[in-house]
Amino acid sequence: MNHRTLSLRIYPFEPQESRRIILKYVQILKKKRGLYRFDYPLKIEGILAEPMKNVEIDVTIRNDNPITDFYSPNFEFDVIERDEKKLHLIFRRESLKPTDDLALFYETGKDEFDASTMFHREENEGFFMLSLLPTDLPSERALPKNIVIVMDISGSMAGEKIEQAKRAVKFVLENLGREDRFSLIFFNSSVLDLTNGKLLPASEAESMVKKVDEIEAGGGTNIYEALKRALEILKDHEDENNFVVFVTDGIPTVGLKDPRKIVENLGDIILKNEINLRIFPFGVGYDVNTNLLDSLSLRNGGYSEYVVDNARLDDSIQSFYEKIKTPVLRDVHVEISGVRTFDLHPERIYNIFSNSPIRIFGRYEGCGTAEIRLEGIGQNGEKFSKRWLQTFPCDFEEANNPFIAKIWAQKKIADLALKIKLGEVEYDDVKDEIINLSKKYGIINEFTSYLITQKDEEKPPVLKYEESGKSAVMMSKGLFFAKVGNVLRSTDEVSKEYKNVAGKTFVRSKDGFWVDLDFRNENVLKVKFLSDAYMKLLDNEELARYLSVGKKVKINYKGFNLVIGEEGIEKVSELPNELK
Repeated sequence: MNHRTLSLRIYPFEPQESRRIILKYVQILKKKRGLYRFDYPLKIEGILAEPMKNVEIDVTIRNDNPITDFYSPNFEFDVIERDEKKLHLIFRRESLKPTDDLALFYETGKDEFDASTMFHREENEGFFMLSLLPTDLPSERALPKNIVIVMDISGSMAGEKIEQAKRAVKFVLENLGREDRFSLIFFNSSVLDLTNGKLLPASEAESMVKKVDEIEAGGGTNIYEALKRALEILKDHEDENNFVVFVTDGIPTVGLKDPRKIVENLGDIILKNEINLRIFPFGVGYDVNTNLLDSLSLRNGGYSEYVVDNARLDDSIQSFYEKIKTPVLRDVHVEISGVRTFDLHPERIYNIFSNSPIRIFGRYEGCGTAEIRLEGIGQNGEKFSKRWLQTFPCDFEEANNPFIAKIWAQKKIADLALKIKLGEVEYDDVKDEIINLSKKYGIINEFTSYLITQKDEEKPPVLKYEESGKSAVMMSKGLFFAKVGNVLRSTDEVSKEYKNVAGKTFVRSKDGFWVDLDFRNENVLKVKFLSDAYMKLLDNEELARYLSVGKKVKINYKGFNLVIGEEGIEKVSELPNELK
């Protein structure tokens, strides 16, 4: 019927009868800038009022050349099977109301390291996504790593939590690389160092499993002394590949208790001994101090993870460890010359891991050929360097990937919000930038949700953050998802009170209206829902998408502030010509 609709005739069809319909079609994938792109129509705005139930997208990719990378900006796929020339992915959700069609990119190649770029231009602004692509290298090519696990075994960890914690530790021990070393530190009111202040070789991991099984939970929470012990172990290995996995379900109750002092004192030790390390905290439950965990991670090259509700600690740590299991470069440096690039996220790359692409989002000015140079330290301390030439386009047709700008903005907002939360920048200095980006790209998260609803004439809210509790944990969890992840986050994941439709953000008011953030109480035109006038408005495809948000809507459209509700004009003749 048109580019988004298929017409089918199925008969006879008895009352209450259900039938399964299978559509098969061929789509020729175009290759652009080295990437194949597959699009699948899923956007249901204005078509279905309720979310789709039990959605499963099963994708298998086969190629004659090795598949080096895959990426979807709006759907998180699980990898079911992967070998050199085949990739099997699955996406599952119990409830889904997608606001975008599925876009899936993949790349093929043969080099151990490759790079690809994608671009977007709007007005005078240029945005890019740079993907650095290490192939799946054999384990013997991995760099040795030192991993120190610092595990809370206080009384609050008793029961299933401590059992999950022990399973997670044993998983790491069983999956160490041949040249890896490890240390195990458990803590409650005191510190239990199972490895006696040393980094033990992977060959001794098996002997530690029984000792881990004997661990029991009880006592208080002496966080500072446990982390201090970890740094003392690493200070003689300052120029190596060091990772600290820190797990806790509470706040400091023994020893040094002030979170800021803990971070400052540990920072002084790291600086004094010039320790090269990354700290990855795992907060279990809602009773942790998020500022403590987030400061430790952000200042030391890591990121925080929060294990809440029905999530399992052992699953979370296993998933994390699989990502860092095989490092192939450390002390990584990426430089782009020939075209001015700025506002990059992430700002710094610490490691590159086998078969785990690094994606850098940023902005650029001008256009032309640029040189991308990747440098780092590889096996046996050898310096690694590789360069690629890429064309940064001026042409809008060559740079039409809006998701790049939106993910960049999502990361930018999260980065600023975390810096405000941790006191690294002043709220007043960046408030307007956050609000403008949030409105422009329709980005709602736990931080921006109440900022962007403020009208110009209203006094801005006084920012006062909780450091512990559910709201604090969910804010940090959401911000780190946006900062570290490369997938657009749906507003439905943040709150049922916000919706983003085709670039416009709507907030549910107390009287049940979905209110466009650009709506103003001036030049208001009321239109009765389901009247002839309302049905005429739906002839406008763009406006129909906006009105699909609900039965009661307030929206600014082409200079008119429309109110769709139980009262208002009903006749088409009463509509302004601009809206007919």
